[in-house]
Order: sequence, then C-alpha cells, then structure tokens
Amino acid sequence: MIAMQATDKCYSTIKGGLAGVFNTDGVQRDYLDPVEVRSALDFEIVKKPSFDEMGRRIPGHYHLVRSDNNAIIPSAGIGEKFTPVNHFSVYDYIINDIKPKVPGMELETVGTLHGSGTGIIAAKIGSDFAIRGDNSPNEMRLMFSNPCNGLGSLVIGFTTVRLFCQNQIAAARRTAGNDGFSIHHTKNAELHIGSALKVIAASIDAAKEIKRKSENLASVKVDAAFMKRLMDRIYPFRFDPETHGFTINEHRREEVLSQFEGGETAMSIKDDTAWKVFNAFSYPIFNPQKTGKNMDRAEIAYTGAVGSRATAVRKIFDTVYDEAMRIAA
Repeated sequence: MIAMQATDKCYSTIKGGLAGVFNTDGVQRDYLDPVEVRSALDFEIVKKPSFDEMGRRIPGHYHLVRSDNNAIIPSAGIGEKFTPVNHFSVYDYIINDIKPKVPGMELETVGTLHGSGTGIIAAKIGSDFAIRGDNSPNEMRLMFSNPCNGLGSLVIGFTTVRLFCQNQIAAARRTAGNDGFSIHHTKNAELHIGSALKVIAASIDAAKEIKRKSENLASVKVDAAFMKRLMDRIYPFRFDPETHGFTINEHRREEVLSQFEGGETAMSIKDDTAWKVFNAFSYPIFNPQKTGKNMDRAEIAYTGAVGSRATAVRKIFDTVYDEAMRIAA
C-alpha cells in the first residue's frame, strides 16, 4: 500500500476561486466539459481492513484507499456498517439521466476535496433568476456533496449558494440538506440515492414554475391591507389557554413584519411587492438563527420542492400568489 494522500482536483466556472485551496486545477473555465471533468471523480473508493504495527487485524476498524493508485484517503470512523458511495456513480446518473431532461442545466463545479474523501458536484438549473428590485443571489443549483471519509452524510438537494470556497461548500450543504436528502453511508445508500435523484429530477420542473411565478410576484405592488390579509391567512391569531389571550402566532407575525420593514429581506428587496412579502414570511423559516441580524444578502427561500421546510414554504408561496393574482386581475 502506498501511504500517501491522494491528490485533489476540482474544476469550476466560478471566477475568483481560490487556486490551490478550492479550484485546485488552477484554471478558470467558462464551461465544464462533462467528459473532461469526470476524470476528477474517476476512481473507486475501496474499504479495506486495518492492521496494527505487528500486522494483526484490528477487529471493526477499516480504512479507505483509491483504486487507481492505492493511495490512502484520510478518514475517520470507518466501521463495519460504513459502505463507500463512489463519487462517479452519482455523477454519471446526474449527467446521463437528469441533465438530458433539464434544458439549460450547466455544470458549475466538479471535483474532490479533503484527500479525495469528499466529492462535490454543483450544476446551475437554467438561467439566472431575474427579479426586479431584488439584490439577492437569484440562481438555483443542484448540489451533491459526498464526504466519504466518515465525517458526514451524503447530501443531495437544491441550493442558491455559489461554491467558490470551502466555507461556501459548508453553507451550501446546510441549505441543500434542509431542502433535500441526507443519506448515511450504508449498504443501502445507493438505493436511497437513486430514489432521491428521481424525486429531485421531478422537482426541477416544479422549481422552474416557482421561478416564473416569483417573477410575477415581483411585478405586483402591495400595501398594508395586503400584508394584513396574508397575516390573517397564514398566521391567524388563536386563543392561548395558558395566557387566556389571543397570542399564538403573535411572535411569527412580528418576525414577518420585522423582515418586511427592516430585516435582511428589506435590505435586499427595495420595492414593496408581493415577492418581498413572500420572502418576509419565508426567511425566518429557513434562517431562524439569523432573523433580526444584519446580513449582506437575504437567502431566497424558494429553493427546491422537496423536504418538510420546503413543503411549508410552498404553502405560503401559493397563498401569497393567490392574493397577488387577485390584485393583478
């Protein structure tokens, strides 16, 4: 066995990538060729038993190596149940099964990090999300993150985060995991991945429709009466038996108004439109720990059409759209 760390390689179209840290091939590209970039993932991750210094088998302990050069992949927590999920298997499914069904889908980032123990794939879904008066990052991405080193689950889902450094990868994993699938590395992992990708493929059309409707929302001007109608439909006052008052949902209403009047939503979206109203409702759901704190940009909460949070937000979206179309009519 060659006791060496495998070489990472990552291809990206993101300008300003950190050469040698993230964009490790050192070349900026405007387009990623599917055949070329597959080379970064074209090896098998093999689980092998570990031995002590005397050459004796260590029960229940394993390590990972690359099939192409037998190089050790730095890893931890590799036990009996751990089953490697190879990066290229998901890549091939995305390229051969999902990409042909999604016009305009473009690879944006493909590669490995952490001694080849983490595989990354990100692809933009269609064109930029052009919302008038919205300074937020309006792009939707399909993301695959596979830390096949015992340090995390495989994540497949949607994100709006651009992957130009490892901190952004961590942020993208959180949003994709919240609104997608998190899969443990076990013998049934590839079956779960196949099911997840089928759901995501079906969800892309739904997400495109959300984009179109969102652009419509940005064209509808609203007033205080519109906001009150939405509040009463989404977060109506309800009787609280403990306080003997109508206080349930009051804090949620306050969060929404704070976002609309002076929070991250208000900072990013200047015009009082139905799109701004939707973001004011959805931002606290996706970013509860950040509500009320200043940020450079607001997260767009339309990301994806799967997951419990997305289900709740989609109901809010439909309610806002219904009220907005009444005004537009």
